[in-house]
Amino acid sequence: MTHWIKPNSVGMILLLYVFCFEGLCGEPTHPLASPIITEEPISSLTITTFGLPTVFEIIAGDSKTLERNIHWANLFLVVVLGWCGAMGIGRLAIDGGADPATASLLPVRKHPAVLLLGYVAAVPILASFGLFMDARQGIRALGSPTGPTMYPLLVLTLLAGGIPIVTLLLASRRVLDRIRAKPRFSVKPIVFAGQDMNEIAGHDITK
Repeated sequence: MTHWIKPNSVGMILLLYVFCFEGLCGEPTHPLASPIITEEPISSLTITTFGLPTVFEIIAGDSKTLERNIHWANLFLVVVLGWCGAMGIGRLAIDGGADPATASLLPVRKHPAVLLLGYVAAVPILASFGLFMDARQGIRALGSPTGPTMYPLLVLTLLAGGIPIVTLLLASRRVLDRIRAKPRFSVKPIVFAGQDMNEIAGHDITK
């Protein structure tokens, strides 16, 4: 069972994806409903959270950061579940979850980590349509106060949606390879004088 959570190259890429995705999740800056006790009077309080579930939060007042809180239980949950899920899916993509004997029978394919990184490298090119859309107004990043333009949105969409899809396709292909894998040779019963070895095993053949 432990082989499912052993580190592997595809799993590490997926784990990085999980952490990046967690960083994009959360609630944007909004007024804090419950007040906090401070030494100086503050006119307004805001809170910004990161992660799903919330892993990190920043509480600010009058443009000053007042508190930074880490939710350790949620952080532990994200790391453990992210690791187990990423390494398990990564193993499926590499050898379909096959045992060493069956894995030696799988067809030779390009390593899924190479294909996955190739897709990530191709995303800026795949999203180049957005460059033409943004040619007149210029490119605005994801954190722009007026909102991002088409190109960064396409890059984000292709990364956020494409990486899981490509990984699942690679894992499905390798699982099918494992199902279709056949031994290179088959063992047939040895026939001796019309009987197989199971039948003569209890007899003394010297008689």
